[in-house]
Amino acid sequence: MNVAKLISALSCMVASGWVGYSYHAGDVTFEPLLAVLAALAWLFTEHKEGSQKPVPALHPHDVALGLRLKGLFNESTKVFLREHSFGQAYPHSKLHAVRDVSYWEGSEYEFENSELDNISSEIVRLSDELYGKLAAYAGPINRPEGYFAVPLDHERAQDRFGEETSARIAEVNELARRIVQQLELFEKAFRKLSPESYSVQPRTASVSAEGPRIL
Repeated sequence: MNVAKLISALSCMVASGWVGYSYHAGDVTFEPLLAVLAALAWLFTEHKEGSQKPVPALHPHDVALGLRLKGLFNESTKVFLREHSFGQAYPHSKLHAVRDVSYWEGSEYEFENSELDNISSEIVRLSDELYGKLAAYAGPINRPEGYFAVPLDHERAQDRFGEETSARIAEVNELARRIVQQLELFEKAFRKLSPESYSVQPRTASVSAEGPRIL
C-alpha cells in the first residue's frame, strides 16, 4: 500500500472512531459520517484503478516487423486484393507484397506477441498459397507488358471461361479476400498494442527487397 492509501485508510479509521464517539455521546452529526463515506469512496477508486492491467509494451522487434508488414501491404495493394477479379489481367507488380511475404520464414519473421504472431503466420500461409496457385494457373500476356492472366488467350478473346478456369479464378479470388481479412485483424491488434506507431504515417511506397520469382 502506498503512502496516499495509508493516509486515507488512517483517516477512515479516525472518522469511524469519530462517528462512534459522537453516537455514544449523544451528539451525532453528519460531518464524521460524510468523512467516512468520502474516504471509502476514494479507497474504492484507487483500488479500481490499480486493478486495471496496463497494455504490455511491444518488443522493439515486433514494432519493426509490424511496420514492415504494414508497409508491404499498403492501401493500394489491399484494395487490389479485395476488389480485383483474377478473371481479368493484372499487373504482376500488384503481387510484390504477396511474393515477398511468402518467403517469410524463421525467427526473423516471428513476433514475440502471440496474437500478432498467430495473425501474421496466417497472412504468410495464405500469401504463399495464393502465389503458388497463381504460379500454376496464370501466365503472361502479350500486352500490356508485365501483365498476367488466369484465363487462356482464346477464353479472354471470347470473354467466356471454361469450368476449370472459372473454378481456378474463384479459388484465387477467395484466397486474396482472406488475406485482406487477416490484414484487417492484424491492423486492429497492432494499433491497440502499438499506438505510437500511428503517430506519424509514412507515405513512401515500399520497395520489394526479395529476389524475383517467375510465374
